[in-house]
Amino acid sequence: MNIFKVNLIGLKFVIFIMMIKYLFIILLVFGIKGICNATTTFEDSVELKDASYPGHHKQPSVNIYVISMDKYFDNVSRFIILEAKIASLLHPRKMKVIKVHSTADAAEKIAAIVNKHHCSIDNLWFDSHGKYRKGYSSFMIGTDEYYYKNICDSSHCIGLETIAKFCDRYTNIGLGSCYAGATFNFPTSDSAHKNMHGDSLLKGIANIFKGSFIYGSESWVMAKPGIFGSRNALAGFPLSKEYKDVLFTPVWSRLGMWRRYNPTKSEMESINTVHLSGTSGILIEKHSYHNLKRAQRKMVKNINKLESGRYKMEVQLFKATNLCIMNFFPFS
Repeated sequence: MNIFKVNLIGLKFVIFIMMIKYLFIILLVFGIKGICNATTTFEDSVELKDASYPGHHKQPSVNIYVISMDKYFDNVSRFIILEAKIASLLHPRKMKVIKVHSTADAAEKIAAIVNKHHCSIDNLWFDSHGKYRKGYSSFMIGTDEYYYKNICDSSHCIGLETIAKFCDRYTNIGLGSCYAGATFNFPTSDSAHKNMHGDSLLKGIANIFKGSFIYGSESWVMAKPGIFGSRNALAGFPLSKEYKDVLFTPVWSRLGMWRRYNPTKSEMESINTVHLSGTSGILIEKHSYHNLKRAQRKMVKNINKLESGRYKMEVQLFKATNLCIMNFFPFS
């Protein structure tokens, strides 16, 4: 019996290693395919037809992808780093990737890039996690959290103000955390915040990054293979059962929906699904993921199957294994 148990454990270990191996292969195949097709630039997006957008930098410019090394750093984050590094190696002049532990750390590294290359910033993307159980929209830079209450606190946002000095009206700021632009009411009476206040968060950031366009998602921001250069790579939904709880009804109904603060109009806008170019440039789909027939079928199907009690509000951290499974298979 003991020998049987040992063999069973050994078999499970081998299967686990094979799964990890195939995940890497899938990541590389989808990732490199999208990255190598990075001919799509910001000029190719619908922004070209947007009269409100001021234009583009005439001097050399870069896209900076910021990865937060926070307490939620997990296997998903490691895969993203790998894919981002590959993208930056293929496009070293256009894309820079930095790993940061705090906003001050990010500001220092961004300043080093700008000063070394004498360039402007076209797109600045903050890869982060949004925590739904907190009941409000947020994003993190390292261990620093920003949400609607502290985004107007100048003493808390010194690091952001330093970063803002390197941005201008031609810069796009993307919040890569789930629910960062959420405008719905949190669906439980226990929440002290009621509304998610995504608009307030985006407006607060816009007040710091004056003149820049600010982007945030109403729903999940996925991290599937091919995140750089693949359309709808950021759209979709997680497979884990805990997200099929009735508490996520407003999130399911807003798949692929994004919000943007437009500084030229000084107003919030609902926009189509955002995706990243092969060099991490922020692009907007011509057609919203939310309106795709296949996405609508999945959305309705899952909303009809939502149940109570699957999502544990008291749990503070997601399991890394669940994150790995839910984020690295193409759901769209």
